[in-house]
Amino acid sequence: MDGFNLGILIPAFNEEKTVAEIILKARKFGSVILSDDSSLDNTIKLSKKAGAKVLTNIFDKGYEGNLKTLLKFASEKGQFSHYITLDADGELPPDQISKFLENMQSYDLCIGQRSKFNRTVEYFLGIYFYFRYGIRDPISGMKFYSKSLLCDFYNDKRELNLGTSIIKFCKSRKYKINTIKIKVKKRKDSSRFGESIFSQFKLIRIIFRDLK
Repeated sequence: MDGFNLGILIPAFNEEKTVAEIILKARKFGSVILSDDSSLDNTIKLSKKAGAKVLTNIFDKGYEGNLKTLLKFASEKGQFSHYITLDADGELPPDQISKFLENMQSYDLCIGQRSKFNRTVEYFLGIYFYFRYGIRDPISGMKFYSKSLLCDFYNDKRELNLGTSIIKFCKSRKYKINTIKIKVKKRKDSSRFGESIFSQFKLIRIIFRDLK
């Protein structure tokens, strides 16, 4: 379906358990574009069957690289006036998209503020970004972009910094930002981003990169 002028961007890796349901629910609000990061299961097959346009990476790019694939596609094709990112694991329910649509004419970037975080380090990250930018959940996988912002922001060499660099970009260019509270669901399996010390370090590193 394409009830709104909205492109729904979903990065995915081995999400055959949840991806079809997520796509079907998301299509009530717009057109789904999924980027598969070299999944080893039936993610691609199920995504196409559910009605998504599927982009495929020939090698594993990781979450940030896969997200960059989607943002590049959106900025270059520019089919829709707005885009929203959504994870394929079911933690971010597609029905929350309706809250963002209410803001689509008033803001260039809307960030979904999750009702709970998965890692303790995310609370500290939220404190830093709140005092610096007024944003409590900078790495939320649910972000809503105007096409004009994406086209201005994106280039191949830009470091996404797990989705936080666009916040700094918006502040410097006077784009309008809003946060929207969203309720999340607990995913059935482990996070693709990971729970290791290395994953925690990657989150802390966001602060040091932001200070540059």
